[in-house]
Amino acid sequence: MAKNTLAIVGQNLPSLILKDGVTGLYSAPSVLPVGTGNGCAFSPDGTKLAVCHAGNPFVTFYNTNDWSKLANPSSLPNNNGNRCAFSPDGSKLAVGCTTSPFLAIYNTSDWSRLTNPATIPPSQVTDCAFSSDGTKLAVAHTSSPYITIYNVSDWSKIPNPTSLPAGAGYGCAFSPDGTKLAVAHGTSPYITLYNTSDWSKIANPTSLPASNGNGCAFSPDGTKLAVAHGTSPFITIYNTSNWSKISLSAVPIKIMTAVGKYVVWRDNTYCLLATDGCPGIIEINATTGLTVSQDDIACVVNGIAIMGGNNWKIDGNISESLAASSWTAAVYDYASGALINSQTFTGTSFSVVLNTPEPVKVTVSANQGGKWTASKTTSLDALAYPTNPINTPYYYQATAGGVTGVSEPVWPITEGGTVVDGTVTWTRVERLIQPITQAPLIPTPV
Repeated sequence: MAKNTLAIVGQNLPSLILKDGVTGLYSAPSVLPVGTGNGCAFSPDGTKLAVCHAGNPFVTFYNTNDWSKLANPSSLPNNNGNRCAFSPDGSKLAVGCTTSPFLAIYNTSDWSRLTNPATIPPSQVTDCAFSSDGTKLAVAHTSSPYITIYNVSDWSKIPNPTSLPAGAGYGCAFSPDGTKLAVAHGTSPYITLYNTSDWSKIANPTSLPASNGNGCAFSPDGTKLAVAHGTSPFITIYNTSNWSKISLSAVPIKIMTAVGKYVVWRDNTYCLLATDGCPGIIEINATTGLTVSQDDIACVVNGIAIMGGNNWKIDGNISESLAASSWTAAVYDYASGALINSQTFTGTSFSVVLNTPEPVKVTVSANQGGKWTASKTTSLDALAYPTNPINTPYYYQATAGGVTGVSEPVWPITEGGTVVDGTVTWTRVERLIQPITQAPLIPTPV
């Protein structure tokens, strides 16, 4: 099937329906998920589809080349899979579940299940989302604090925001640049917004969704936020610059008991609303506010995903011979400067998948640790650089872990030179490496 193919999950009809992105024809895999389909997600490169569902094995994986079912993971989710999300680099899949530990996280290379976070969500996980740089995972759940956020590096729980959502969390989404987190939930104001720098709450929009927020999604460029909700008009779209509501024409739900269940963006203009009425899927032009198409699927649509949302990529290589063991390639929109995606990599080459063919700016930075800090617990192999990198333009590796001293050491500048700092031993690595930026670059098709 072509890119832009839709995966549609729900009940009453096959638990998974595929709509070809070119022909518009419907089909279904020969092996269907067991029970009601609750959520689905394509891998960033479009080669895999994950479906969460109500029957054992609770999550099913497909090869999108021929829609063959992949082998079940050896360790299954503990119960019904609700929604799922791939990490931006496609290396991990998070699955929200109905029973403890409520979250299952997999390595997609072999579908092995990772150890549960030390602090698990307190109740049923209804949605999950990775930040665009892959460093955070947010999960929405049905009991307080309604949203739990993890550091992906060690799965440690980030402290709860001071101001929590007002009710059960049903959906969550990071903005593409990673600066905001939106949580759709029960109880007014139905959508709660956070600054991810300090998890402070952003003021509520003046015009709120009409009822329980069931799902939310940012447009690929981050300029709009769509919220699916339970009563007419079933979807509310905001300008993220000032959180003003975009005017929409009447959304033609034929069954008045319908509910807006989920929302995804096809591109920066068109979004798709999943409902439990008829039509099951509505496509809306967020610029004009007009409904442009309807899919009269006679079933409750719980989730939709678009194959190849990331249709493009930027490849690159580090040509210099340097000691740095890891790097980060950050890709920004050339016109607006907004972060699109980033990848941390080892070795000398990288490939960052993107959701746009437009010109971009790429900045590659070496991992050189952070500025030295007094009395800091420091692990073996940690990196740091002096507080005055102009006078001492080198970075150092902890070849013995411990706690740094109360005053900054005199840093050696000879290659391989060492210094004892409290109970930490630092060894000079190399000169600090300035970030490398190239622009404009044109993404290539995946």
